Order: sequence, then C-alpha cells, then structure tokens
Amino acid sequence: MRGEFSPAQQHRWRLVKDGLSDPISEGLYQLTVESVSGNTWSSWLLLTQPQPRQTLSWKDTRSWHIAPFDDFNSTCQRPFLSLNLYPHNQPDGAPIWSAEKHKRLPTQLPILDVPNGQYWFSVALIERRWQGALSIEEVQRIGRAIDLPDLDPEVLDRPEVLDRMAPSRSDKQSDE
Repeated sequence: MRGEFSPAQQHRWRLVKDGLSDPISEGLYQLTVESVSGNTWSSWLLLTQPQPRQTLSWKDTRSWHIAPFDDFNSTCQRPFLSLNLYPHNQPDGAPIWSAEKHKRLPTQLPILDVPNGQYWFSVALIERRWQGALSIEEVQRIGRAIDLPDLDPEVLDRPEVLDRMAPSRSDKQSDE
C-alpha cells in the first residue's frame, strides 16, 4: 500500500494498493498533509470494508457485465464508468481514447476511429462519496488486451449493429 501525490493535479492524492489479494484494511485513519511551505492539514478518514462481490466482469472481448446496484441514498452519487484505451505497449501511459459515463452505463466498447493494432482496454466502475473535505473513490477495474478492429466486416454491414455500436457524441467527454 502506498500514497501518491499528483504534481500535475496538486489537489489530488490517492492511496493505492496493488494486487487483488486483500482490500485495504478497514478502520479509522488520520491523514496529515504538509505543504512545501510548512502548512499542515489533518483530517480523519474512515475506510469501510469494500463489497466482497465482483460488480464488473467480462462477457467477451468487447463487452462486459455490470451487476445490479444496491439502492443508493438520494444524496449519494451513483457509480459511473471510466473507459480507457491505451497503446498495447504503454498501459501505464496516457490513454489514446477515454470516456466517462454517468448515465445509461454502456456494456460494450463502441466502434472507435483508431489505427488497426493491439491495445489495452480498461473499464472501471467508480463509486464516490464524501467524508468532510475528502472525496473517497472505490474503484473496481478490469482490463484486457484487444485487437482493433476485431469485428467481422459482414456484421458491420447490418444497420441494427451499427446503430447499437455507434459511439455517441459524448464519447470524448464526460456525459454528466
């Protein structure tokens, strides 16, 4: 487990745990941040036990399944999806395509205008909540290598397939 501060986004800090073996231990933590100029800010943080079930899973190369959500309090944000496509040899770099979907969560990758080749595709279901001044995000992410284009050209000739898979105008931006 490690803490990361983003110099590019000076207001963002995140606690990261690599691997899927165990969640971050639940409990009461004190977060203390000291600026370069010596100013200190501190807040208590309550981490709860994450849901033990897998909410997001692959159906096939281009599509995924999202388990139904529990009822949310009307004051809480609903979970949203973050979709990212990376060059196959740089899965930790900047995505070449990304989209955030807050409504009508998609369950398949739209047809994208990218060069033919191998890519790393990541889907993340993100639940966000506030604890005082802190925004807490629980992220469940799945990823896989894909070849694009990976569709049969005969299938693309059918209008009902194109209508279902065509990207919306909001694919390059958030749909909030």
